[in-house]
Amino acid sequence: MSFELANLPALSVLLTSLLTEEGAYALGLASYQMTRITGLEFVVFYTAGVLLGDIALYSFGLLARRSSLMSGWSWLQQRVASANSRSGQVSAAHRLDEYLVLTRFVPGTRIPTYLYCGFSRYPLWRFVVILGASGALYSALGLLLISLAASQFDMSHFKWYHQVALAVVISLMVIKFTKGLSKLYGYKKHYGRAVLPLKVDLERRFDSEFWSSLSFYLPFVPYFVLLLFRYRGFHRVLRSNPAIAHSGVFGERKSDIQKLIETHVLEYQLKLIEVPSEPELAKKTLSENFTFPFVLKPNSGLKGAGVRLIKTAEQLEQVDWSTDWVAQQYCQWPHEWGVFYVRDLDSSAGGVFSVTNKVLPKVTGDGKQTLFELILNDSVLRPRLHSLLGEESGLKPNHVPEAGELVHLSYRGSHSQGCLFLDGAELLSKEIETHIARVFDRIPGFNVGRADIKFESLEALSRGEFRIVEINGAGAESTNLYDPKYSLWQRYKIVALQWRTIFEIGKKSTMLHKANASLISFFKALWFSA
Repeated sequence: MSFELANLPALSVLLTSLLTEEGAYALGLASYQMTRITGLEFVVFYTAGVLLGDIALYSFGLLARRSSLMSGWSWLQQRVASANSRSGQVSAAHRLDEYLVLTRFVPGTRIPTYLYCGFSRYPLWRFVVILGASGALYSALGLLLISLAASQFDMSHFKWYHQVALAVVISLMVIKFTKGLSKLYGYKKHYGRAVLPLKVDLERRFDSEFWSSLSFYLPFVPYFVLLLFRYRGFHRVLRSNPAIAHSGVFGERKSDIQKLIETHVLEYQLKLIEVPSEPELAKKTLSENFTFPFVLKPNSGLKGAGVRLIKTAEQLEQVDWSTDWVAQQYCQWPHEWGVFYVRDLDSSAGGVFSVTNKVLPKVTGDGKQTLFELILNDSVLRPRLHSLLGEESGLKPNHVPEAGELVHLSYRGSHSQGCLFLDGAELLSKEIETHIARVFDRIPGFNVGRADIKFESLEALSRGEFRIVEINGAGAESTNLYDPKYSLWQRYKIVALQWRTIFEIGKKSTMLHKANASLISFFKALWFSA
């Protein structure tokens, strides 16, 4: 071989890869560009380093399996066994071969996949061969790109930091390029086409309705800081809802809030109970309290994450009982609103800040177009394509509904899972607002937050007939901001008014409840939940 094991730059690449593969990639390309190592040394040492890390993760998964009965991992062992028995060990292994290749090119997918490989006793020799070959290909791609760059430009005058910057740029290009290819491959396999789903992806990037929380709220930070100075600290917000832990800004448990509903507005509750973590006891508890269908929710969750509608005993067998679940009665009433409630502490009477009309998406078949085509041709549903037809949806993108057939695309009232959130201000009559406000006025210490309610019709709601799905505290969004008709500026106006209202309520509540939540307790809870 043309390299030496004592080559320190090459060894640095190997050792760095044990901590961060992307960092090792950039370091290796920079070392190659500065002629500290050869291309062969980069490929060999980078591949060896990532393989060592991959095998370590595989080993942890294998050890977890062997100690599963003692460590509480038996649920995962049973899931692996049942999955293999249903699909066959050989076919399951072939699907994992394909996924292993993709993980090398998509950061963030590696740790869970390699742990699972060890836990499921995927053949080690196959694991090493596939990841070794894909690692070598991945590093060779970077070499090719940086060599092409060098051939196009005279780099003799480049400083060392220019070389490093070039290596970082090339590394990012490779990561983005390979992630894009793997995404195209996934779209092609699932939808039968690749370009149109990718185009939808790109369109969503320019629509603030679908931005990530970080992207959306980052420009709002200066205004939030201004509120902090104006109201002399964040502790005002933490004291806005004395009845809820940390006022519901973070970490409130659904079961704790349910006790508030049971205590003060029992006749409006949808039955909700905590589920034991032991599988047999959990099933027994659920059978004694509910009939199918019912809803399972993580006890602490955001934006509908993890919520499942359980319709059959077979679906119940698929549940991961290590999660802290709560079960709730399923309400058949067709209409759901997200009502943002605020209480005027000067008069102790509440009102409605905003109403979000949650519309479950559906399409009507024409006997010709597939579900994929029907969604793409609907301007409102189009950006929700991946939420509605993703692999976890259970819907077949190429299914052709009969003419006139109504297909419900989602039963979850969560924006992130495809539900349409429309501003319902025009539906809110004075009579309805009075009924809603009177109910939440009866809950002492709940001054601001969003309540999700279900009802049979507007006529029934105007008579005060509704049920509470859940209550969220001061950290909840006024979800009418997700109405597709709103511009980015209009959305920020809603958020600004919402937070100014929360701070104002917190200021008044602080004067009434001086011993309530503190910043220290809040950050302590935040730290221990991480």
